[in-house]
Amino acid sequence: MDKTHLPSPGRLGDQIIFVIATAAQSGKSTASRRLAERTGAEIGMTSAVISERLEQRLGLPNGSVSAARRRDPERYRAEIVTEGDAMRAEGRSPGEVCVDRGYRIVDGIRVASEIAAAISAARERGIVPTVVCIERPGVHPVDNTEPTALRAMADRRIDNDAGVEALYMQIDRLADALSAPRS
Repeated sequence: MDKTHLPSPGRLGDQIIFVIATAAQSGKSTASRRLAERTGAEIGMTSAVISERLEQRLGLPNGSVSAARRRDPERYRAEIVTEGDAMRAEGRSPGEVCVDRGYRIVDGIRVASEIAAAISAARERGIVPTVVCIERPGVHPVDNTEPTALRAMADRRIDNDAGVEALYMQIDRLADALSAPRS
């Protein structure tokens, strides 16, 4: 990581937001991007961390796995899941890497143990964590998520059941509340 550029915490200051979802296509990344717009904080994507590690392990050029995933996400999904599982098994999860790198919005954690580890890593650094779970009725969990455990870990839940504008309204309220000075 380039130490000359640390991600901006924006208006989040000493807070970090972990945006999770119990299923793919729930609106998690849309919510993360909106939070970033509203707070000025940068997003750490766990999939990007995993892609970087896969590139290093396979000796591929930087950005090549991410570019290939954008073209054909399903083709690379299993490799990304396997690499993320390996990182967790080694004791350094993608979510913890995002915390270590200074991101204040982390998108893409799908495993309860990884959320717990990332929360612990944030607290060790004096960063106040908030876990936001995006739910979308009718969308089924992907194979490596733990929906019940993830829901239980959420500090806030947002139902994405009325379109993107309604999602934006909920995210805007959350961003305003998290950006407000704390007493």
